[in-house]
Amino acid sequence: IIISEDVLLEFDDIVNLINNTIKTTRRIMNGLRPEQLELLGFVETARLHVAEFQERHKLICNFETTINKLKVDPQHEVALFRILQEALTNITRHAKASEVKVKLTTKTNLLILEIIDNGVGIDTNYKGRDDSYGMIGMKERVYLLGAELFIKGEPGKGTIIRVEMPLLINI
Repeated sequence: IIISEDVLLEFDDIVNLINNTIKTTRRIMNGLRPEQLELLGFVETARLHVAEFQERHKLICNFETTINKLKVDPQHEVALFRILQEALTNITRHAKASEVKVKLTTKTNLLILEIIDNGVGIDTNYKGRDDSYGMIGMKERVYLLGAELFIKGEPGKGTIIRVEMPLLINI
């Protein structure tokens, strides 16, 4: 059987389309519940995400923690990770920052996640747009965590996003 070059090219296109579909499906599935959370836990997944963020956006990023291993409920891990993602996304969209610091610490039965940038700063009195889904999502996740969200900004000096979550499970 002789197969024409056109048929072979079409076959290559189909194979490439299938491979791209599989990659996209994996990316979407991983986005819903990052596999790294299950494999590595929140601390290491956050560390890797910050490193990837630095590489992708060419910003100086530091991840600081006093926690080696954190054991929390899987829904809490996902919520914290989504808050981190959204805060970093907001930095790329709005902050015009050159440096980002992510801090994860504990204090008197609280888990504290801080995302600090040196960008243009957010007006703390600004209530946000009605279609600001990122901030809405962060507030909803914080509420579901039984946590508190603090946003502090100073024009020209950057923004601090701080989540304080009751630490129900020991480290």
